[in-house]
Amino acid sequence: MYRCDTCGSQVKTRNGLAGHKRFRHGVSTLANIREPGTTQREERERAEYEMMKFTAEKLSNIELIVMVLKRDMEQIKQRL
Repeated sequence: MYRCDTCGSQVKTRNGLAGHKRFRHGVSTLANIREPGTTQREERERAEYEMMKFTAEKLSNIELIVMVLKRDMEQIKQRL
């Protein structure tokens, strides 16, 4: 459960708490909402890991696209 630090209300999800804070208290960010039982450092490390994972996936996709384009260019050259 997530607890609102302003009024003490409890909700089941992080997004639920974000919605509560947005509608009840005018706060519009998930940045200040941590998983229950985690420290700020752990949350920051998790966020950094997720960003690195996302970046690695994007780079892998770019490398795959480049590889396919090179192959296609070779096939076109062979036809000429």
